[in-house]
Amino acid sequence: MALVSKDLPGFYNGINQQPTSIRLDTQVEEQLNGYSSLVDGLVKRQNSEHLAVLTSTAKANSFVHTINRDETERYVVVFTDDNTNPLEIYTVTGVKCTLKYGLLDDNLVFTADDTVKNYLITTNPYKNIRCTTINDYTLVANRSIKCAMASDLSGGSITGRVQTFSRLPGTPSSGNIYEVRGDNTNNFDNYYTQYDGSVWKETVQPGLKYKLDAATMPHKIVRTANNEFTVARIVWDNRLVGDDNSCLIPSFIDGYINNIFFFKGRLGLISQDRVIMSRTNDFFNFWRGTVLDVLADDPIDIDVSSTLPNSVVDIKEYAPFNTNLILVSDGQQFSLGSGTDNLTPTSTACTPVTNYAYNNSSTICVAGTNVLFAGKSGASTTIREYFVQPDSLINEAADITAHVPNYIPDGDIQLESCAALDTVFCVSSGKTQSIYVYKYYWKGNEKPQSAWSEWMFSGDVLGLGVIDTDLYIVLKRGTSVCLERIQLKRMNTGTLGFRVHLDRQIQVTGTYDAITNYTTFNLPYSESGSILLCNSSSGQLLNNVEKVSNNSLRVKNNVSGNTFICGINYTFSFKLNEFYIKDANTKVPYLSFNALLRTITLGFSETGYFQVRITPKSRTPLIHTYTGVVLGSAKIGTPYIDSGSKRFIILGNSKDTDIEVINDTYLPCSFQTGTIEAVIAQRSKQI
Repeated sequence: MALVSKDLPGFYNGINQQPTSIRLDTQVEEQLNGYSSLVDGLVKRQNSEHLAVLTSTAKANSFVHTINRDETERYVVVFTDDNTNPLEIYTVTGVKCTLKYGLLDDNLVFTADDTVKNYLITTNPYKNIRCTTINDYTLVANRSIKCAMASDLSGGSITGRVQTFSRLPGTPSSGNIYEVRGDNTNNFDNYYTQYDGSVWKETVQPGLKYKLDAATMPHKIVRTANNEFTVARIVWDNRLVGDDNSCLIPSFIDGYINNIFFFKGRLGLISQDRVIMSRTNDFFNFWRGTVLDVLADDPIDIDVSSTLPNSVVDIKEYAPFNTNLILVSDGQQFSLGSGTDNLTPTSTACTPVTNYAYNNSSTICVAGTNVLFAGKSGASTTIREYFVQPDSLINEAADITAHVPNYIPDGDIQLESCAALDTVFCVSSGKTQSIYVYKYYWKGNEKPQSAWSEWMFSGDVLGLGVIDTDLYIVLKRGTSVCLERIQLKRMNTGTLGFRVHLDRQIQVTGTYDAITNYTTFNLPYSESGSILLCNSSSGQLLNNVEKVSNNSLRVKNNVSGNTFICGINYTFSFKLNEFYIKDANTKVPYLSFNALLRTITLGFSETGYFQVRITPKSRTPLIHTYTGVVLGSAKIGTPYIDSGSKRFIILGNSKDTDIEVINDTYLPCSFQTGTIEAVIAQRSKQI
């Protein structure tokens, strides 16, 4: 028998669902409401702040989009499945913006038309609505509406036909239209020209459909005043030249638009297996300027073909990647680009790059220089990270959930990235009370951190968005739809020297009634669970708080002169891996040994409270509590935040003893390292 100690170099790599013997020492078996950081270690996740109870009809299948206009104007856009109010827009402080529906000309002259609202109506906004924002314009595509041409026909009639332009009459009447048929010396098809009274101009063949039906095409949401938006049909350019052979109708007509984007000075529409882009810097024009030549700024309309047998391409999502555009379809991914800075009809190509399954009910996101998208694996979700290997220039989409294959439930997936903090957030309709958080860090071509964890809330997450380093969440709490914010950056609460970890956090002051000798606190929201009040100056919890109703608290005596931080508690926890000894050189674990665990020492910083729960199999748990209070170091009732290390007794068999660290208070905790002491009895010696 031998006494050994094993160092745990950190807890920054999240959970691992692989067999315990092959897990990294920086990983854990379970982790709830934690945030993994290479700098701070494993900390209790950042709290949410209550911003507003929204007057919203949003449901579980709503679609949430954020608009970051500037530092003072930021908005949360919610598409509901309510036929009366299919769209809601709020400031990030929760103020509901005014919405108008109608027509809006180039000079922003508005004409009311409530039928514009029809384009936004869908039974499943999350699957069917996609947006893109540029400046004051947000363009919306509805996947469930088929695009069509308007019934209007081009006017006039053909006066005559000539072989070449030189044979046109010298003294025509104004308005005459001639068809120039061409001959073997021309490299263009027939075209049409009209005399305007002074010169001949190229025109469209009479009697053709030449307008896009704006009611079936993407619409625009325009900020027309402070906290005011107008939803309007887009005035699309008309076909002005050629005919159905020389100036083709865009291929999205009689099809559905799956997504909409801006790329290299063009507006792009994705329609099943086609990508259609507008003329350069002429976003609403999908027609050629002339049929006499192919111009560099002409629209681009290309087919995306699969290299897989018996495969149908239906592109749903896109993301910019390097100088190209990544297009994601179920079973295959493509790269669209031209090899130059400019896209032209003759240089743009779309090539297959990877063949991975994709969940077509999910969004994708850009994380740093890479692209993340979701796939399906039975009842679970896989997340892949698309990148190019620098040495070989090979495209690859690594499964970053390979070590947690059963972690994220299958469902409609929303992915959002906070690139500034190397963090990705994932919401699944399969478990709406959780946000799955991926924290990563690249060091050259290596990734020393690839950490998954789960954040749990007492409400259903309807959608989220990231602006700078703030995570905005639309939550259904009880019967109320709420807007909350999590400030992801490291920070303290007010003037306190630590962060108060209470969700739905607000600051409140009470009203004192001298007759009853009670101070009453009225809350801006309803909460059925327990509510805590923390003094904003001392950080001390207010004791003996009585709950009058779900939105009213009271306490004996007069405390109306103080400001209190109010919110609901949430629990942070992580469970350590089963104890193993590994060979110092090969890192292969020894399997033929018994270990009696004696102690665990945890290194921590800026920590006010935690418990170490030791649970031997079929026995009562042993609970050690650390409060940070040292005799002579703290004021009575004031939290003491400390850094250091602490050793705790275990006395349990390594294979039958669970070791958990728990913080179910409002105080912070941060764990960096650990050491386990054990008595080892090895049954055999390796040769």
